[in-house]
Amino acid sequence: MDSGPMDSTLLQESIRFSGSAALPGVQVMEVEQSSREWRIFNTQFSLAVSSTWQGKATYRGRTNDVLTGMLFCSEPGEIHTAVPTYGAGSFRVLQFDATVLAGYLAELGHARLLCWRKAVHTMSKALDGALRRIFRAVGPHANPMQLQSDVIELVHLLRDELIENPRAAVFRADADARVAQRIRECLHQEGVALDLETLSRRLGVSRFRVLRTFKRRYGLPPHAYQLCVRIALAQQLLRHGRAAADVAAECGFVDQSHLTRHFKRLIGLTPARYAQGASRGGSHLRAANPLALLARSDRGRLLT
Repeated sequence: MDSGPMDSTLLQESIRFSGSAALPGVQVMEVEQSSREWRIFNTQFSLAVSSTWQGKATYRGRTNDVLTGMLFCSEPGEIHTAVPTYGAGSFRVLQFDATVLAGYLAELGHARLLCWRKAVHTMSKALDGALRRIFRAVGPHANPMQLQSDVIELVHLLRDELIENPRAAVFRADADARVAQRIRECLHQEGVALDLETLSRRLGVSRFRVLRTFKRRYGLPPHAYQLCVRIALAQQLLRHGRAAADVAAECGFVDQSHLTRHFKRLIGLTPARYAQGASRGGSHLRAANPLALLARSDRGRLLT
């Protein structure tokens, strides 16, 4: 007897990070059956390819529809959110450290400012095929020369299809944009001790304007951005082999369990599992869909 379509809240989410010693500074993230709302502070240049995931991605204050087969591009230092509109879906992300991608491009004679032409891109067949080859090959047992060759071919296509002329990519520097940029600088310079009242006094603007201008530019309020920055720093430290307890202290969390709670909420893995994947070429975790475990009214809310 047919019981009808499966409830998407019963599906299991799977998240996997993998890499190869042949490609330092390059990492792949594979996500299956995810219906969570993602909020990410980007520390790398990222290329996310939707396999079955469909939804809306907000980046630099603009919301874009992302459909199956599309490519979503993000840059270091930017926040993006991704909200599914058709239940659980799968996607893969290729991540480059900024210096690594710049090095590849320099070999191709591209020494200009690096930025993506647009956030959401419909790929050519050649670019789609190049990304698929890398997603299949990355891992601890990859053939080093083949993998390195595949990445070189990919970067060549990225240069032709996605790398922007810097003169066309300047963000409009109106008054609110300058305020948002200054808030961001303060958050990075002074860390978790900074509060809204201090930001308001320092910039000489109202607390209302601090919230409004920052959220308009980066897609979320300063306190949520602050948490994302702390988690992104924790990822970097874990990738470099630091112990989770030390990472928690350095990133301003009360203790390791406090870090773990927020890390798993935003990244989908515990710090230990994330570190294992980064250091050993891949690790994954399967768990019940997080939205089925969280209170319905708490969907997507970031805690501090």
